[in-house]
Amino acid sequence: MRTEYIQEYLVFSRHLNFSRAAAELHITQPNLSKHMADLEREVGVELIDRKTYGKNRPVLSKAGKFFAEEMAYLDSSIQQTLNRCRAIGRADTRDIRIQEVWQNNAMSDLYALAGAYQSEHPNHTVRYVRFTNRLPIDDLLDNEFDVVFEVWCGPYSERCKELYELGVRAVPFLTEPLLIWYQEGNRHFEGIQKVDLETLLDIPIIMSRGLILDYMVVSYASYCEREGFLPRLRHMQYTDNSPTGVFMSDFRDSVLMTSPAMVNDPRLKSRSDLSYAIVEDERIQATFLLAVRSDDKEACDFLDYAWTHHGENGVIPIQNDMMRTHK
Repeated sequence: MRTEYIQEYLVFSRHLNFSRAAAELHITQPNLSKHMADLEREVGVELIDRKTYGKNRPVLSKAGKFFAEEMAYLDSSIQQTLNRCRAIGRADTRDIRIQEVWQNNAMSDLYALAGAYQSEHPNHTVRYVRFTNRLPIDDLLDNEFDVVFEVWCGPYSERCKELYELGVRAVPFLTEPLLIWYQEGNRHFEGIQKVDLETLLDIPIIMSRGLILDYMVVSYASYCEREGFLPRLRHMQYTDNSPTGVFMSDFRDSVLMTSPAMVNDPRLKSRSDLSYAIVEDERIQATFLLAVRSDDKEACDFLDYAWTHHGENGVIPIQNDMMRTHK
């Protein structure tokens, strides 16, 4: 099936007038009519209702309307594919490797934004690479990723300046409160109506010995170190085959610290003995800094796109009603 005939049919379906469609296509009306007849023979059904000739303007048949709708979508995909092929042929392509951070609202927003970016930049391919057990900025500087998130508790402007001195551009992408999970009967929560920094400093917080799960805890611990606080951290081993096994463990008088997105995690939702609470303290809200190497032009272009289309709109406010039993 000739793609140019399909494109001609799409133009005709907009005008429903052979003369105007032929003029837009810069071909003669008889040639357009012949091409449409050839297309119908190849499809095997009538696409244009010719019984209306001489009375009103031609209309599409029922099959013709369906064909036009579906082919309009396919034509767009074909054009994107052709643009991509041409870019590959010119050796003008680039993979943008994004560090995939485990289940959080910032990553959900970035998926949508990266999809839109790739549609507008067919010579770029966005790839998601699994989060490692190293600090994101270390992996970025070692060229393991092109785009990473660094989670930062507390004011972030000075951190952005520090990263700039390291050759890293970073912008705030999303800010959200910390979320903690505790088991029924946890003595630390007897009579507690609000969870803040001072509350947390008295409670052991589980670390699973892996940054894949602990990026929120690492951010919190870093804040405490900078401000002279001493957090209570309790390490729990997990296997590489089941890093999320910690979610099903018995952590009694300790707590899990996660992002708010984890309220929808099926493993935690399945546990009727767990409750969760938002940490109501602006001092330790977590900001996801989107970071790239300053000398990576394509990654910097992606960062600029993200800032333009997302910017500082990604702020999830603390909700005072987010301390409730999870059942």
